[in-house]
Amino acid sequence: GLSDRQEIDQATNPLDSTSPYVMRYLHSDGRGWVAVPGIVAGKDPTGSRFDLATWTIETTVRLTAMPTNPVILLRRATYPHGYVTFELGIGTNMLPYTRFQTAGGNEYKVEGYAPVETSKWARLGAVFGEDERGATHSQLAIMQDGIRRVRDVADVTPALGTQFGDLVIATNLVGDIDEVRIWNSRLDDDEIRD
Repeated sequence: GLSDRQEIDQATNPLDSTSPYVMRYLHSDGRGWVAVPGIVAGKDPTGSRFDLATWTIETTVRLTAMPTNPVILLRRATYPHGYVTFELGIGTNMLPYTRFQTAGGNEYKVEGYAPVETSKWARLGAVFGEDERGATHSQLAIMQDGIRRVRDVADVTPALGTQFGDLVIATNLVGDIDEVRIWNSRLDDDEIRD
């Protein structure tokens, strides 16, 4: 940041955290993505920090144009076939979705019913894990603005194992993304709203 002296010299207010304004989100023109290394030599040689049997993923996004390809907000895949452990995205129909694949490659997907609006921030998330009926039942759900919109019972587990490539963020996104979060548990509705 700037020192108080620099702020005074530049006619900004050192008591105002938004002065000077500093963009703290990622803007994308749709031609790239953010790659978070899955395998970190000496620290995480298999990418196990993202190898989650239950999870909650969340981000805040603002589209500035309708997508011409599905927007992948966040995705993690496993060796050897690249099967998806978790993915959160927005389809070309503007509906948010979440999905995963099993170790056999079967896809489980839930799609929201409320379209994401362009030029407006939306908080999107997904959860997978034990549902209200207990440990023998799992649920895959999509969250919009802190509210569980759609859910489905998925009594299987996502593909797990060594990470396949990097964790990707903001593929095909034309707009802005902020506050990408991954938890190694299924948060309940109250925790997500907070």
